[in-house]
Amino acid sequence: MDAIKTGLSIGVGTGGTVALLLAMRRQGLSEREQAHREEVAVTTQTHAERVASASEHDVAERRVTELYTAAADRFGSDKAPVRLAGLYALERLAQDTPAQRQTIVNVICAYLRVPSHPSARLLAQQKN
Repeated sequence: MDAIKTGLSIGVGTGGTVALLLAMRRQGLSEREQAHREEVAVTTQTHAERVASASEHDVAERRVTELYTAAADRFGSDKAPVRLAGLYALERLAQDTPAQRQTIVNVICAYLRVPSHPSARLLAQQKN
């Protein structure tokens, strides 16, 4: 009878130990899975923020380009008020976007170098 009790106690103890090891393994897997989910969520959030930032930058650059192009196109007008409006638009753009200031200064300087008299323009074109 004692041998049966001892054998059953060993069997129950072994079964309990196996159950405890399985529970520990499940708990460890669960914790690793949760940590992985959190890491993926953080990575996804970081990526979404980078994409949003890049999109905002692209929109801002596109707007600057459109404003620059529109202002520079006004320089080609035959009407002085339109050219003056283009000059003011470029000046405002240069004030708002420091990265474009030198380019805008270069455009204005190039415009000032262009001959203003129609016959002088024709002579300059004929030389080229």
